[in-house]
Amino acid sequence: MFDLNQILSAALNAAVAEAIKPLVERIEKLEFVDADRHERLRVLEGALTDRVAALENITAEFSPTMQPAVHIDEAKMVEALNSQEWFWEKLRRVADAAAEQVMEDHTSSYDHDDYDNVYNEWGSEEVSDFVKDGYFEDQIEEKVKEVLNNATFSVSI
Repeated sequence: MFDLNQILSAALNAAVAEAIKPLVERIEKLEFVDADRHERLRVLEGALTDRVAALENITAEFSPTMQPAVHIDEAKMVEALNSQEWFWEKLRRVADAAAEQVMEDHTSSYDHDDYDNVYNEWGSEEVSDFVKDGYFEDQIEEKVKEVLNNATFSVSI
């Protein structure tokens, strides 16, 4: 006798297997590629680790902290520079150029003639003498009123 259930089950299993066959093949390829990629990454990681270690060794070998300190005798250095005329000439040129630049900056931003003219107009008298004596009192009051547009206000205590 035939078992219809078994025949249908076998047919369904064969159909499903045939339908998913491309998917299974693709999964196997991806797993192979992934395993291959993982292996290549492991190899690269090892190579990079070796290179980093080699660079760290080279850096440590040539690091300034690893070099012996060089002692400089300041007296001998000053004596050697003192005997070199070119050094003092260069130093003098740099100092002269710096002083010239400072003076140029000062004279371009400050008008000495204007200051002298204002000072000569006042003569030897102090500005505060005029204000205290009331010489400019009327003019100051007039200017304040002008600035305030002749506004008035009162203060009470």
